[in-house]
Amino acid sequence: MISIKLIGKEEKKVDAFVAFVFENEVEQNVKDLAHLPDALLKEVSRLVKQKQLQGKEKEVMPLSTIGLLKAPFIFFVGLGKREDFYEHTLRKASAHAIKTLQAHKCVHVVSTLPNLHGELGLDELLQAAAEGYVLGEYAYDLYKKELREKRTIKTISFLTQQTLATANALKRARIGTEAVCYVRDLVNMPAEFATPAYLEKEARALAKKHKLKIRVYGKKELVKNKMNGILAVGQGSRHEPRLVVLEYTPLKKKESLALVGKGITFDAGGLGIKPAEYMEDMKGDMAGAATVLATLKAAIELGIKKNIKVYLGLAENMLGAAAYKPGDIITMSNGTTVEVLHTDAEGRVVLGDALALAAKENTAIFDFATLTGAAIVALGHDMTAVMGNDADLVEDVLVASRRVGEEAWELPMRDHHREQVKSDVADIRNIGKPRMGPGTITAGCFLEHFVDKQPWVHFDIAGTGLANAKTDLSPRGGTGAIVRTVLEYLLM
Repeated sequence: MISIKLIGKEEKKVDAFVAFVFENEVEQNVKDLAHLPDALLKEVSRLVKQKQLQGKEKEVMPLSTIGLLKAPFIFFVGLGKREDFYEHTLRKASAHAIKTLQAHKCVHVVSTLPNLHGELGLDELLQAAAEGYVLGEYAYDLYKKELREKRTIKTISFLTQQTLATANALKRARIGTEAVCYVRDLVNMPAEFATPAYLEKEARALAKKHKLKIRVYGKKELVKNKMNGILAVGQGSRHEPRLVVLEYTPLKKKESLALVGKGITFDAGGLGIKPAEYMEDMKGDMAGAATVLATLKAAIELGIKKNIKVYLGLAENMLGAAAYKPGDIITMSNGTTVEVLHTDAEGRVVLGDALALAAKENTAIFDFATLTGAAIVALGHDMTAVMGNDADLVEDVLVASRRVGEEAWELPMRDHHREQVKSDVADIRNIGKPRMGPGTITAGCFLEHFVDKQPWVHFDIAGTGLANAKTDLSPRGGTGAIVRTVLEYLLM
């Protein structure tokens, strides 16, 4: 990962400078940069007049400065119109910039920050820019030498004031982006390696490093605790299912937040097998578990003083001879009976047992899952579906998402939606009726059966946790979506 740092004066070794400019303000923005030679200012003026440099969003223009500056290049990065600017604009702009910097094989980069005339704090601008650089530079290059060779940048130094606020902003950016990239690595890892046992190993390593309490419910413990949902989903795979619980309790008080993650390490759909074209990304169906593991890691490193317990429901949904079947009725750990009507609606079944345990042990609950294709139909790949039973808590989450530039939208859960998950032969069914109904909402209503009365928020990251094409901040594959939102909520 790139090293991001603050410097009070110019570095001795620099390959490129980065200057952010607003549309229709380019010349003035460049003049505001100290110590630029007249020859460079004249060249900028010429480019502006010829409309080659306009400062529009996603515009990145390299300009040779050999003989004029210490660095051989200065890169002008457009921010669009000033009146449309907000923090995420800068985050996206720096992500675009780093791709051009890599194309020019830059190694050591010095970046300025835009002049907002006090509209946003220096720390806020610094955090957004640093996050954009790191997230835009990410590539899953374990198996591709060509991608490794393109990642030339070693350091990005911000030429700005060194204060406690800016140091803390850089720390938050570093830890937050490390967490996001950790999720991306796990989600992009082939399912051959990222098995339930592997994720348990990752959880154990985190517990050992930070002296956390850890509980692992293997097959024997799952049977003993009547966690038949997790058992049913995992019984068709050679990889045994498990439930892993990590506890971070810096405070002695009883209040604690549960982070519950769906960890289906590969989802073939079970006997209700998926079409081949939908299966190629199903190594990423454990993005919820990766999200909560990374969020806990970051919360500890940030020193957040809140009790957090993480629950990883881990299984593979395969087609083995013992696989669970349509028509099965499962008695879950909290006594709820579930009629299985589609084996590819397995994530909610695994989450049911994990949520039931979390409800016994916590005063608030968040759960995260790549749960429904209907979330993509409703909101696309740019917005996370959010539901919950506490309006104030949901609003706090939405505020946090807006602050970090991760779009989310609340979907309703009404009594007529709850009716749609009632079964004729059991308490509930694992898909709503009719089948072509509001699938994301009925999945949330299903999960609600396993929560007591504590505040609860459900995040369906089916659309945002996996990108089917490159985005402003992420290549195709795992995105690490919503990690920064939860960290922002925890810091509020």
